[in-house]
Amino acid sequence: MERVLDEIPHDQVLHAGFLHDLCSACSADGIPNEFMGKLPANLKADWSFMLKVVKERGAALAFANDSLKADREIVLAAVQTYGSALEFANDGLRSDKEIVLAAVHKYGRALEYASDDLKADKDVVLAAVQKNGDSIRHANEIMTQDKDVALAAVKENGSVLKRLHKSMKEDKDVVLAAVRQCGRALQHAESFQADTEIVLEAILQNGVAFDYVADVLKASSEFMLEVVSEKGYLLKYAHDDVKADKEVVLVAVGHSGRALEHAALKLTSDSEVVLAAVKQNAEALVFASNKFTADKTLMMDVVSSKGSCLKYANKKLRGDRELVLAALQNSGTSLIFASRRLQKDKEVVLTAVKDNGEMLRYVSDSLRADQEVVLAAVKNRPTAIRYALGEAARDVECLKAANST
Repeated sequence: MERVLDEIPHDQVLHAGFLHDLCSACSADGIPNEFMGKLPANLKADWSFMLKVVKERGAALAFANDSLKADREIVLAAVQTYGSALEFANDGLRSDKEIVLAAVHKYGRALEYASDDLKADKDVVLAAVQKNGDSIRHANEIMTQDKDVALAAVKENGSVLKRLHKSMKEDKDVVLAAVRQCGRALQHAESFQADTEIVLEAILQNGVAFDYVADVLKASSEFMLEVVSEKGYLLKYAHDDVKADKEVVLVAVGHSGRALEHAALKLTSDSEVVLAAVKQNAEALVFASNKFTADKTLMMDVVSSKGSCLKYANKKLRGDRELVLAALQNSGTSLIFASRRLQKDKEVVLTAVKDNGEMLRYVSDSLRADQEVVLAAVKNRPTAIRYALGEAARDVECLKAANST
């Protein structure tokens, strides 16, 4: 906008196009940029002009002259579009309940700019915290003792429990509402850190709340059973005795296989527990004991349903033909984890490439040049032809299969 504002005729100032340009000169977050500050004094004092501007950008009230900052209609219009415009209002209007209510309905934290009397007004404070729970920080201290206000605040932002009066931190209704919105609010409710109902609500909202749970609950198998049935990984917070409780651990790994990481050592070699964990998440096998991953019978059960778990078998079992074939029948990709010797075994390789032709890249050079192996691979995955060697790479039947799509 290059025109000099002082030279703009007054009748053009109120033109819709110019007004739109002027309001657009305010920054996106509603706070006017320095352009607004360059308005000539006659515009800053023009009631009609400033009313139109603040209806578009309430923060422009900051640049109105003092008489307009004391004008009720203009200030009301400003706070209705930008609650924090209350900051720029005349002190008298900061005591106007209707104006302050309009401001906090738009932006709860505008309570900061209300008069002291209205910071102690229940209607105003309630409206503010319903919009922004944290605005309780600007209320009169007496409001932090009001249960209606407290409930409204924590329902919007549970963490503000820390700003409430002690009596509210000891009120179960208030604390329950707080932890349901923000589990970590449990930190500020010491009286309820052993309360089963409240603690359960808190940790289900945010597992980190376990940092504030009383030891007596962490040592309770009954309580932890209820917890891990919802969030298995929270087994990590249980006391050692509970981590050794098979019933609790079975429920935990059934919900989150990787909870096996937190089970007592003796349970990481328990076939029922490990199989339950692996069924939920194959990667849980990484936490199984060496005894389990060296047991062919147990590993056979695992790789038959999750072939990729072959990678967790010990070195000896990764060279066991029967076990590897069982894994490949479930997932050809498992060939990656088989011993070098078996990657040269034609029957093993055929089983793998029939399930995933790309496995041709991992086999011995002699088998990459084997027409039967290459044909099986490209029939499954035409792009596997790029791994073929020798005559197989030029074989008519292999090339035809590779170009079939």
